[in-house]
Amino acid sequence: MEPNFVIIPKPDLLDLLWTAFPEFRGNLDDQDLDLGNYYVYARFADWLSKGLEDDRLWQRAYAFFELLAPIDRDILIDVFESLCENPILAQRIDSKAGPEARKLRRAMRT
Repeated sequence: MEPNFVIIPKPDLLDLLWTAFPEFRGNLDDQDLDLGNYYVYARFADWLSKGLEDDRLWQRAYAFFELLAPIDRDILIDVFESLCENPILAQRIDSKAGPEARKLRRAMRT
């Protein structure tokens, strides 16, 4: 009997990040990478928050959040928790992110 399902491998979270934000990788060294995805994404959130006034960066970020939402909600929740400590960023994400990212943000608040 043949299986009636297909296993689709989960994309590598760091490869997704490097593809979307190649300039961010220069902020990390090999030791940072050894600390795992959650650590790297926490550093990404910190780096992103420093670009508060960079609209082009944030447009890319909103698209990235939308890409990441169905792949790994837990990582995205961690990124949002860090970013949304800043009420300005929380409001921007809530109003400008794509529908999947906004849905996740709503779920975080309930």
